[in-house]
Parts: sequence; C-alpha cells; structure tokens
Amino acid sequence: MSTLTSTRLCLRPMDDTDETLFMELFCSDNIMANIGASFGEDRAKRAFAKTLKVSRTEGSDTKCWTIFLQHEPQALGIISFSALGKSLGADIGIMLSRHAQGKLIADEAVVLLAEHGFNIMGLVHIRAEFMAGNLATKRITRKLRFTEPQPLADKEGWQQCFLYPRLAN
Repeated sequence: MSTLTSTRLCLRPMDDTDETLFMELFCSDNIMANIGASFGEDRAKRAFAKTLKVSRTEGSDTKCWTIFLQHEPQALGIISFSALGKSLGADIGIMLSRHAQGKLIADEAVVLLAEHGFNIMGLVHIRAEFMAGNLATKRITRKLRFTEPQPLADKEGWQQCFLYPRLAN
C-alpha cells in the first residue's frame, strides 16, 4: 500500500501509531451515531489489531489509511476500502475526528482514494453504504456524483450508492 497525497491531504497506510485515533473514533457515541453502537475499550483494541493485521496482509480485501493534513502530525481520521475484489469493486468507509468534521476533508479524502482505486487498483466501482439519516454522507455522495442512494433490502434504514470511473472526474 502506498501513501496518497493531494495538495492538502496525506493518506498514509494505517500503522501501529494509529491506535489512539482508532480508539477515539470507535469509542465515541457521537462519531459512531451513524454507524452503530460505540465500542468499549477492549473491543476497540481488538478491532484495531485485527484491522491493522488485515490491512497489512497482501491480497486482503480490506485496506486502511490514516488521514492527515499535509505537513501536520495530527491524524484526522481513517478511510478504507473493504470487500475489495467483489465484482472488481470496493466498499468505501470514512470516519473523522470531531475537530476535522465540516472542513471538506472527507470530500477530498474520498476523491483521493477513489482516484487511486480507479486508476491504480483497477476498480470498476466504489460502493458507499450508510444510514438513511446520515446527511453528511448523503451530501458527499451527491456532490461527488455517486448514483442516487437506494434502500438496502437486507438492512432496514440503510442505503447504498455507487461511484463509477466515468463519474469520478
């Protein structure tokens, strides 16, 4: 996995130093409100260890990056591809710390990872799955020209939408 950069952001492959950020994100009721129940400390530590191991494994279906502003040491969030290889696509997920929200960081990070997914990894689509009430994700997917969100049949209250290479630019 490589580090990805834009004018403003740096997406670095997740490493051991990101445990504190991971814990902050997954143990927060506010940040997890549109994902599911927040984790307890033990569960978050186990999830971090598993996520890190899987993300580092060659050929794994999950890859995670930590989001930073260029030339600033404070991690802002995480972004990932999961379900890699299913129909040559991937699911995208992003979580930002509270102080990074509302600054268009998510928009830019999704564009950066999508470009990498399409141009380097050869993905044919990227799928976003989210709770219907998650207005921030709806805004981002609409702005970035994902398909119109559709209800998920097997997850009540959840939606999905897709981004294709022709729409990414």
